[in-house]
Amino acid sequence: REKYFGSLQLAEQTKDGLLYRGRVGTGFDDRLLKQLTLLFKESISDNRPIIEVEMHEEKSSVWISGDLKCEVEYSMITDNGTFRDPVFKRLIEE
Repeated sequence: REKYFGSLQLAEQTKDGLLYRGRVGTGFDDRLLKQLTLLFKESISDNRPIIEVEMHEEKSSVWISGDLKCEVEYSMITDNGTFRDPVFKRLIEE
């Protein structure tokens, strides 16, 4: 997966802004990894939309602009507010 990405940082839109929910690294096949990587390359940004939380692998994270939404399945929300066992299901196109 070196030529694609390892995982996606996740945030949920709330009435108060973005709420960090952890990251998801499963649920992608090769075709989807390639498709998403091409989409993300068009939207690379220096703007970090969530600054309140120290994120896993922050130094290697690449941020994208835009309002991309995805569906993620997870087993529960942990005590610190992140998704447990998240699995990427699909990109939601609006």
